[in-house]
Amino acid sequence: MAERKFDPDSVVSFRDYLIGKLDELEGDGGPIETMKNGELKYAPAFGLTDSAKQTAIPTYKQSHQTIWNNVQALRQTFYALIDALNKSLEDHGYSEEANVQEMSDREDQVGDTGSSNLNTDNMYQGGGYYAV
Repeated sequence: MAERKFDPDSVVSFRDYLIGKLDELEGDGGPIETMKNGELKYAPAFGLTDSAKQTAIPTYKQSHQTIWNNVQALRQTFYALIDALNKSLEDHGYSEEANVQEMSDREDQVGDTGSSNLNTDNMYQGGGYYAV
């Protein structure tokens, strides 16, 4: 059976990758800066005819707004993922400490009596499992 194991180094690596992509998105010359203050802030010239202006300008504005909203949603997703990864790293430290303490407590119980006084009937209760 495959073993599931939390690898904090992989989480840190993925978080750093996301931070790099977020910097590309928000940084100088990135999509947000270019759409907000750069060349993409202005609509291109669509010709001199009224029909070209009536068709192209509304289409351009709607496309620009859609792209802006998608970029902002991507930005929010990056922030949420980074926050979740930071929380999982923080929680991993707490859970690792709890696991070490629980194992120490079990060893103390076994060492005191020569046999385990643990109630193993309830080890699988609650839908989870414990690796023993």
